[in-house]
Amino acid sequence: MTMSDMQKTTVGEVMSTKLSWAKASMPIADLTALLIDEGVSAAPVLDDARRPIGIITKTDLVKLGDCGARTVAELMTTTTYSLQESTSIADAIATMGFEGIHHAPVVNDDGTVTGMLSSVDLLRWIAQREGYKPAASGTRRAFDHG
Repeated sequence: MTMSDMQKTTVGEVMSTKLSWAKASMPIADLTALLIDEGVSAAPVLDDARRPIGIITKTDLVKLGDCGARTVAELMTTTTYSLQESTSIADAIATMGFEGIHHAPVVNDDGTVTGMLSSVDLLRWIAQREGYKPAASGTRRAFDHG
C-alpha cells in the first residue's frame, strides 16, 4: 500500500452504508436497544433533514451509568466531525487520529448523512490492501495472509 492509494481512495468507498441513527428526542432506552440490535457502537444524531447534529456511542452510555428517562439530546456529543464522501482516506485517518475520534458520519454535498466511517473500517481497508482476508470458517486463526 502506498500513500497514493490513501490519497486516491475516498471515504465513500470505505464507509459503512448500513446506517443506524438516532433522533435527539429518542429515549436512551430505545437508543441502547438500537445499538445492541444493530450491532453498532455509535450512532449519528440527525435532524429532520438527515444532517448530523451530534453523535452518541456505547462509551458515552457506559460513562454515564444509569441514564434513567433521559433522551439522546441530553447525552450526545454535539461537536461532531463529519467527513465528505469525497474525502481521501489519508485525510480521514489524519482527522480521526488527531481529533481522537473512532466514528465519523459521512455526508454528501448537501450535508445529508449517507454512511459512517469507523476506525475499524479504516483498519480493515489497510489490512485488505496488505493482503489479509478473513480466515476460513472453522480455523483457529483470525486471518489468512495472501
